[in-house]
Amino acid sequence: FNSAIGSCEEAACWDVAMDQMHAMLQEGLDVTPTTCSLTTNVCEAGHAWHAALDVHAQLCAHRVEPSTASIGGAIHACKQGALWEQALFLLQLMQEFHMDCDLSACSTATEACQVGRQPIQARRLEADVREQLLRDCMRRNCRHLSH
Repeated sequence: FNSAIGSCEEAACWDVAMDQMHAMLQEGLDVTPTTCSLTTNVCEAGHAWHAALDVHAQLCAHRVEPSTASIGGAIHACKQGALWEQALFLLQLMQEFHMDCDLSACSTATEACQVGRQPIQARRLEADVREQLLRDCMRRNCRHLSH
C-alpha cells in the first residue's frame, strides 16, 4: 500500500492516496508513520491542504498515534495553504503526545502564521520558541555541569 500511495505523489492523485490509506485503516492493516507522511505529501503535492489535515483526523478516529514526521508534514501543508490555526493546533497536538516539538515544526508553523497574515501570532510563536530553546539549553547545560 505504501508503494501505491507514494506513486500518487508525482501525479498529485491525493484522492487515490487518501482512498488507499482509508482502505488500510478499514482492513485493520498497519498504518505506519511512513504511510501517514506519504499520504500527507501526496495531498500537499495536489494542493489539497485540508485533505492533508484529514490524514491526522482519520488517524485519531482509528486510534493510530501520529509521528513527529507526519505532524511536521501536516504543518508544512498548513503553511502552503495559509491554515495558521490548524498549524498551531498541530503543534499543541505534538505536545499532547509528548513529542519533541522541533525547531523545524515551530518554524514552519510560524511561517504558516505569516502566510495567513497573522503577524501577532507569528511573533508570539517565535517568542515561545526562543523561550523553549533557552530552557532546553539551560537544562542540558545544568545536566552537563552536574556530571
